[in-house]
Amino acid sequence: MTGRSSTPVSTAGGAASLMTASEWLENVRALDLDMIARYGVKAGKGKNGVEAVALPYRRNGELVAHKVRRVGDRATIAAAGLEPFWWSGSGGGQMLFNADALDDTTMAAQPIIVTEGEFDCLSVVQSGFPRCVSISDGWSGQGGAKAKPLVDAEAKLRKSPCVIVAGDNDPTGRLFVRAMWNIVEGHPVRYVEWPEGCKDANETLAKYGEGEVARCINAAKFMDPPGGVICGFSDAPPAPEGRVLVTGDDTADRAFCCHAGFMTVVTGTPSAGKSTWLTWALARMAQHESVRVGVCLMETPWPVLRDHLARMSTGGRTWAQLAGIEQDALAEQLDASWRLMLREDNDDAPGDMGWIRDMLRTAATRDGCSVIAFDPWNEIEHRLNPGESVTDYTNAALAKLRQWSERYGVATVVVAHPTKMNGEAGAKPRPPLGYDISGSSAWFNKAAVGVTIHREEDDYGEHTVVINWKTKFEQLYPCRKGKVRMAFDHQSMVFGRMM
Repeated sequence: MTGRSSTPVSTAGGAASLMTASEWLENVRALDLDMIARYGVKAGKGKNGVEAVALPYRRNGELVAHKVRRVGDRATIAAAGLEPFWWSGSGGGQMLFNADALDDTTMAAQPIIVTEGEFDCLSVVQSGFPRCVSISDGWSGQGGAKAKPLVDAEAKLRKSPCVIVAGDNDPTGRLFVRAMWNIVEGHPVRYVEWPEGCKDANETLAKYGEGEVARCINAAKFMDPPGGVICGFSDAPPAPEGRVLVTGDDTADRAFCCHAGFMTVVTGTPSAGKSTWLTWALARMAQHESVRVGVCLMETPWPVLRDHLARMSTGGRTWAQLAGIEQDALAEQLDASWRLMLREDNDDAPGDMGWIRDMLRTAATRDGCSVIAFDPWNEIEHRLNPGESVTDYTNAALAKLRQWSERYGVATVVVAHPTKMNGEAGAKPRPPLGYDISGSSAWFNKAAVGVTIHREEDDYGEHTVVINWKTKFEQLYPCRKGKVRMAFDHQSMVFGRMM
């Protein structure tokens, strides 16, 4: 980037003026030009001769890439149909900005501060906290690729006295705090609150100066005091609002939904179609809510799930019936919406509740899953303590699963088999409800939503009945206690309203 030319720029107040990139950095972003130059930041002409700022991404002192940011307000740039930034070089987006600060042993006694943008990072550094890093372009709230640089740096983050999250003052920023807490679970985490009217570190710097940025960082609150926290509503630790996820199918949503931080329980008699119906419902939910679903299928080989999804996507064609190019396109689509959680035969990692927790945590924080299903419960390796009853164990295990759901901000779904129910000879099998599930009444008590999938035949012919036997928060959920009837198309593997 070379030279200096004037270009129209929207200032923080919205007025248009002619500024060079250096003037924009100094007057709008309030950054010290000598300081940022020492960090390798360059200002001048970028692509197509526009005024821009080049932000260096380095690994072990070696330049990997530049992120080039067009000068001006993002909203104004977007309204003009222009790119706010672009990359020069490859690999920068998978790294942390100022990542070498994590390896500087002279700062080992200092906390590590994590921001959501490079200018926020530079603002924190300018305010006296050089051990600061940033993700490349804000937190999305879904994790996945956004979380990868932080997950990769987990070991280095844990070597600090604590991690201070200096994210944006908005709902997504609060999700960023929770995600960071999950990534370095068990390590001290604090979070920064910016002054009223300031979204982030850079806005605070521009409006109030370095002293206020430093005050906010020094006043960062602990996310996880030992044993819990006692507080008021105004100073409670950040927590995401529990999102209620639905399928978008009017009939199914009258009986079924998922709630982030809570557990949905699905039961039914053998061969009643529990897994088939749940696969359809989760596929609908992933598409309708634009979320990623993680599934741990312990009785169903993953190619069977793929074939089911292929039939749903193509109107009844199996995976094998698709041409190679169609398979590639469908695989790309499925990878965006699904994660398979496969259990390996490994004596060192038994598939017990500890394994469930590790898989749930990784799927949520690394892969960005919003809904995670375990099917079925009885295939998990349950290790009872000496003298512990099945009832006590089940109650404790479900309580943990509920706590993990809340901690990682995901909705969990568990398929559980009922106890053997003896009916009268020749009578139709009664659909099992929450208190009929094997192990404990905790299945009813711990569920936020509980449904039974049952097949029956009457004057309407053979159809699937979805029975809701538990709706915890009726003021939040679209579903209610009762039952709905749904038709099933065996060719396309799709459920729909009874005609």
